[in-house]
Amino acid sequence: MYSASTRKKYARVLGVNSVSTSQVQAVVNRLTFEQILFPKVRGGHEIEDTGFRDWLVRHLDENLVD
Repeated sequence: MYSASTRKKYARVLGVNSVSTSQVQAVVNRLTFEQILFPKVRGGHEIEDTGFRDWLVRHLDENLVD
């Protein structure tokens, strides 16, 4: 989620020059605060709403593939 190659993909999809690690962290923190994203015990995060998760998978896979 924070790697340089992944952040370049985010930037491409968003139409901006770059996305920093701190920007990604801010979004993760906000989604966690809003209880949309939940931290897993062993690291990583999980989206609780399965419909939203499925929508993200469909739409992000289309846009984040190299």
